[in-house]
Amino acid sequence: MELEKLRAEDAVKIKTQTQCIQYLERGFMDLVKNHEKMIQFKNEHKKQHMQLREENKCLRQDRDVLFSQAVREREAVVLWLAAQARKLSQQLCSLQERYTYESHRAQESEKELLEAQSQQADTYAQEVDSLKKKLQLLQERHQQAAARAEQAVSRGLRAVSCRPS
Repeated sequence: MELEKLRAEDAVKIKTQTQCIQYLERGFMDLVKNHEKMIQFKNEHKKQHMQLREENKCLRQDRDVLFSQAVREREAVVLWLAAQARKLSQQLCSLQERYTYESHRAQESEKELLEAQSQQADTYAQEVDSLKKKLQLLQERHQQAAARAEQAVSRGLRAVSCRPS
């Protein structure tokens, strides 16, 4: 009996230990499953992280290309505008020099023309005075000639009237 009692106690102990072992195995299996899920989650997260890093790298490269292209284009525009400004500035300077030169030439020409006009006016005035004097002289000679002719005619008439017929 005692043996049966021991055996029954041992059987209860074995059953209890077996249940305990099964409980621990289930818990361990749950831990294994959870650990596998965590590893899977970590791997998926790592994969997504790598994809996002790659996508970010591509986006940065695209941004750099686009931004640097825009910067290059703007720099080209700025350089072109600067060249145009220099060209226009040179043209302005050239036109200002030409204006100054032409203005000076025009003033000199005007001065020469005014001097020539003044000299011509003086010459014409002298010529008019000379012609007036000649006209006056000719008028005086004409009057004198007319007076002499009149005197001659009146003398001739007197001489004819004084002659006996």
